[in-house]
Amino acid sequence: MKKTLIALAVLSAAGASFAQVTITGKLGFGSQRLPINASVAFPTADSQNGMIMTDGNVTFAATEDLGGGMKVTASSELRLRGREDNPSVGLARNATIAMTTGFGVVGMGSIEAPTALLGGFAGAPVDLAINADGNATTTAGIQGQTALSGRANIDFVNLTMPVGPVIVTAWYSEVNSIGTGQAGNSTGITAGTVSARYTAGPLTVFGDYTNFQTKSSAAAKPSFDGRDRYRVWGTYDFGMAKVGVGYQTINKSQPDEANAGLTVPMGAVTFGLTYAQREAQKADATIGQAAAPARTFTGVGVQYDFSKMTNVNLSYGTNTGPTQLSDEYRIKLIKNF
Repeated sequence: MKKTLIALAVLSAAGASFAQVTITGKLGFGSQRLPINASVAFPTADSQNGMIMTDGNVTFAATEDLGGGMKVTASSELRLRGREDNPSVGLARNATIAMTTGFGVVGMGSIEAPTALLGGFAGAPVDLAINADGNATTTAGIQGQTALSGRANIDFVNLTMPVGPVIVTAWYSEVNSIGTGQAGNSTGITAGTVSARYTAGPLTVFGDYTNFQTKSSAAAKPSFDGRDRYRVWGTYDFGMAKVGVGYQTINKSQPDEANAGLTVPMGAVTFGLTYAQREAQKADATIGQAAAPARTFTGVGVQYDFSKMTNVNLSYGTNTGPTQLSDEYRIKLIKNF
C-alpha cells in the first residue's frame, strides 16, 4: 500500500479532514571512528568508536491546495536512532511550513542548517559522522575538528521568488542552542541573509550574504554583532564527473575558508573526493578570540546503490591542524523509504 494511502487511512480513522500526506524516512546502521583527541584530558575518547545506528529519521509532510494557485505544505521530522533510555533526549527534528502565493513562497520553521558552502562538494558521497561540517567544541575528546563553518540551529522565516533566471531568497533567522527545546532565541544572535541560485543545464552557481546582530551580553556579542559573511560556490556536471568549488570570507578577524569536491558516477558505483581548508585564526583581544592553527579536511568515499532506495557507503576522512586528531571512517548500510 502506498505511503500516502496509509497516512490518509489513519487520518480518516481519526476523523481528520483530508490532505495529501506522505511519510518518508531512512534507517542506517554501520561502524565508525570519530576524529578523537585521545589524551589525559579525555581518557575515554576511544568510546567514540564502534557500531552505531547512524541514521534514523521519519518525516511527515502534508500539502493542501488552497485554490487560486495557492497551497500550503507542512513538514515535521522525528529522529529515531535505535534504543534511547535518556528521557531528556527529544525526538523532534526539523519542522517547516511553506505557503505558495502569487508572489513567491513564504517559508518558516525550526531547522538544523548546515553551511551552504558544502554545496562546493558537488554531492560527493563522503558520509562521515563529523565530516567538514561538525561541531568545533572540545567535548568528548573531539578537539576543534571542523574545517568549515559548522551547523546552526535556527528559527527562520523566508521568502523565495524567481527574478528572471535566478532564484532569490531573503531570510531572517534567530540562532538557538542545542538542548534548549523551544526556548526561542536563547543566544540573542539574529541574522539577515540574501541568497541567489542560478542553474543553466550542467552549471549551478550559488551565493549569499549574511549580516549578524546580537543583543546578548554574552561573550559572543563582540564577535557576532556586526559580523558580515559572504559565501559563493559553484558546480559543473560534465556527465562523466561533477566538480565543485566554494569560498567563504567573514570580517571580525575570522579566517577565510575554501573547499572543492569531485563526484564520479560509474553505474551503480559512485566515487567521491572532498577537500576543505581554513586559514589560521588570528588572536583578536577586541572580540575575545584566541589564535588557532590552520585546518584542512580531506575525505574520500564510495557508494554502491543496490537500488534507488538502498545503498552501502564506505567513507574515510583525515584532518590536519588540531594536535593528536585521529582520522575518521564510517561504513554503513542505509535504507530509504
